[in-house]
Amino acid sequence: MGKSFKRSAKLLICTLILISTCFIIIEKKKTSKIEVKGFSDENLGSSKVEIKGGKDTNVKVYQKEEKDNEFKEVTQKEESNYVLNSKRTFTLNTEDKESPNNITNIKPNIVENYIVITFDKAKDNGSRYKYYIETDEKSEEKSIYSESGVKGYSYVIDNYKNTEAGYNINKEDNEPILYQGINWNQDYYLHIRTIDNMDNYSDTLTFKINLPSKGIRMQYIDINSNNEISPEEMIIGNANEEYNLSQYKKEIDGYKLIETNGEEQGKLKKERINFKYEYAKNAKINIEYLDRNTGKKIKNAKEIIGHEGKEYNIKPDDIEGYKNDGIIINGKMKSGINNIQIYYDLLGRATAHYIDLNTGDEIIKSERIQDIVGTEYSFTKKEIPGYDFVRCEGREDGNIGTTENKVCYYYKKKANITVKHMDIDSKEVLFEEILNGYVGDKIKVSSKEFEGYVLNEEYKNSKKKITNKKKEEESKKNMRKKSLEKTNLDKEAENIIDELINSEDLGMPENETEEIIENVIKQYDIIMECSNSEYIIYYKKR
Repeated sequence: MGKSFKRSAKLLICTLILISTCFIIIEKKKTSKIEVKGFSDENLGSSKVEIKGGKDTNVKVYQKEEKDNEFKEVTQKEESNYVLNSKRTFTLNTEDKESPNNITNIKPNIVENYIVITFDKAKDNGSRYKYYIETDEKSEEKSIYSESGVKGYSYVIDNYKNTEAGYNINKEDNEPILYQGINWNQDYYLHIRTIDNMDNYSDTLTFKINLPSKGIRMQYIDINSNNEISPEEMIIGNANEEYNLSQYKKEIDGYKLIETNGEEQGKLKKERINFKYEYAKNAKINIEYLDRNTGKKIKNAKEIIGHEGKEYNIKPDDIEGYKNDGIIINGKMKSGINNIQIYYDLLGRATAHYIDLNTGDEIIKSERIQDIVGTEYSFTKKEIPGYDFVRCEGREDGNIGTTENKVCYYYKKKANITVKHMDIDSKEVLFEEILNGYVGDKIKVSSKEFEGYVLNEEYKNSKKKITNKKKEEESKKNMRKKSLEKTNLDKEAENIIDELINSEDLGMPENETEEIIENVIKQYDIIMECSNSEYIIYYKKR
């Protein structure tokens, strides 16, 4: 019985499993797989969903709307019963909300005075949606694309960068855009936007219309030969584009850039611009300063840097001790080294001096002749007021040598002195005389005898007091001696005076005082120190 029960239990379990499986199979057969297909309707802004299914079932349609590449939350769009083995369609409420693209592949062409613009038609971006269906199960997500299509374009062509296109269509197809009346000195811009059938519009596209230019031709020319010395350069661009050619300057070996022919900066034009960099071969002038007779250099050479064809005007330098004819040397430089010799003549000098014989000072300015060595010279003495010529030393004429030729003319300055014989007390002039000579000469002047007068100097020296015989004798001897020393008497007179001095009998009593007055002639040695002077000899009444 035990074994029989176990068999029965196993059989029951298997039967139950089989029955359950059958129920599952049967239940699945009750569920129909739904076929879903979505497509756009010919009517703008709508899409359709086609559903095929089995028996009647409840169908739910869900839709997602795409915005900025992201899908919004799911919304239930439809709920309905559909019959098995039938095909049903219903319209989803989709709409083209996205802006269209703008035109592409813009190509402006210039035909005479027209701008002809071709382009590729813009595309409508449309709006994208996703949907799925639920019956007993959820279907896969399907996409719906709602596109209204491009309606046309709004455009403006002007000379400004920031113009906005309007919203009114002025062109419906992609045929070329025409613009008449080009001003080649202005910039042109196309401003265009696309508009679709749902009146969605793109942003304004601004496109600069480049007017073609024949560019710039740059040449590197030898200005003297007009030969090309370096390959030319070309710049291709568009009219009214700015250009700067400074970077195209070249350093060319053996040449110097002299000038540019054309505008180095500016704007391209319709016509070709021809521009020249003009060069000249390097040149140098070497100036030598030479002695004409010896050919020796008398000054360091000078260099002048230039270029072939450059004009030069060379004024000879002044060189101390030399003379040049002063002719300006001119011409045009040749390529390479240009040697120029400038010749000078050695200068010599002859000088005449006019000298005061007594002082050695020059009376008047020296006369100087400076000229080429070998040139003849000649001097003569001059009449100088207030002076008398004495003698000449040196050659008055001859040829100028390498050393200075000196001639000295010596003079004496004329002078006179007025000698006045005057009463010392009354200042009365007893006698006056004028003596002539030369400054520095020594002359002799003698006192004179006037009745009732004695020479003042002698009178003063003759007055003595005698207190005894011995002193009397001594005093008389001294007085006589002094008186003789101041006179120029002959030898015989001196002997007579000596006898009188030495005489013991002086004729004077002892212890008496006597004033002895004698009138003695005196001579004075006077130096004539200036051209006009005065000398006074004083006298006193007896």
